[in-house]
Amino acid sequence: MSRLFPDRERVVWKTFGVRSPLQDRRRHLALIVVLVVPLYMINARWGVEGNQDALAVALPAYQVVQQGTLDLSGYEVVTENLQELDRWFVEVPGGEIVSNRAPGLIGLAIPAYAAIQQRAFSNGPATVVALLTTFAAVLVTWRVLEPLVGLSAATVAAVTLALGTTTWGVSSSELWPHGPGQLWAALAILSLSLGSYLGAGAAFALSVTTRPLIGFFALFTGLLESWRRRSVTPGLAIGGITAVGVAAVLVYGRVVFHRWSLSGGYSADFTTGAVERFTPLGYLHNGWEMFLGLPNGVLVTTPILGVALIAAIAFRDEIPGWARSAAWAGVGYLLIHAALNRASGGLAIFYRYPLEAIVLAAPALTIGVHRLWQRGRPWNRVVTAAVAVSIALQFAHVFIISCWITDPVVPACLLR
Repeated sequence: MSRLFPDRERVVWKTFGVRSPLQDRRRHLALIVVLVVPLYMINARWGVEGNQDALAVALPAYQVVQQGTLDLSGYEVVTENLQELDRWFVEVPGGEIVSNRAPGLIGLAIPAYAAIQQRAFSNGPATVVALLTTFAAVLVTWRVLEPLVGLSAATVAAVTLALGTTTWGVSSSELWPHGPGQLWAALAILSLSLGSYLGAGAAFALSVTTRPLIGFFALFTGLLESWRRRSVTPGLAIGGITAVGVAAVLVYGRVVFHRWSLSGGYSADFTTGAVERFTPLGYLHNGWEMFLGLPNGVLVTTPILGVALIAAIAFRDEIPGWARSAAWAGVGYLLIHAALNRASGGLAIFYRYPLEAIVLAAPALTIGVHRLWQRGRPWNRVVTAAVAVSIALQFAHVFIISCWITDPVVPACLLR
């Protein structure tokens, strides 16, 4: 495995042979599919039970297909427990009860429920969307990385993203906003790598409809690219197109929640929590928990990211300008997020909020690791160990913690 990160493009194992670039890509694609898809499917939640965040997306999508409305007042499980479920469902003027999830997220699930007709509600069609968008995010990122570091290194990086981060345990398991958010982030860096600011703006516009807070990606990327290029064009192109997504969310909020707001039907505790945390001590503590604290710190629960961050800083002059802008945009988003919500994101262990930022920073991080690998021993061993530990921790999360410890009598994974 000493040639895991070669200077020239070639396949990971000699048994694949070296033929045309197209044949090499097909073999690498097949390798990614074989390694990732079965593990994603095993961990996916297909039944009725699931996280409330995901069910609050799936249920209104099902209702739109079945009844042509977002009103969920006919579901006793919602109406009778509305006080406990107020972080996910809200009663609006007129007596309707609607989900407070973002319109783009619900909209993604609607075609799946229309195509997979069901007599009774289940999480299945929405989970199909989660799987497809998450895996698509991995593949698009792989496509972006190949010209930067070569085919083999890009494949290793893509598999590490897929299995060595909570992309596996969170994004692919059910329809959180993070799978689609990672896909939009991947399409944004693809557009940036091709020099298309309009394409990046379109990707950011879609991301805003999925998770409005991701709009900070567009803000930071547009400003940084305008500064780097000494031109207002990047900022205007990215900002102008992203504004369409912002407008769509505002209109949706006015129609559904009867107010012009990007926060939609989110309960007041989100705003209150932001105010309480926005103190110097509270902010620093939450920031520590997000990056370095246990059990949710992204840099310690996915150690390859810590190695990659240090490497990217060390080799920053070898990273293309657009990739540096995207990476800094991801960092800026996380620093703001640390003031707005708890680092855990409601998870007992690991993380979910940094997932989109990880994709946005993937080109810079991968180039850093690739250059570090080229330095030879002992850095090869450091990178290999960091990748192995990252994947092992996610494996433990999926197959031990969430599968056996959640329900020691009947493993949770057997019920999915």
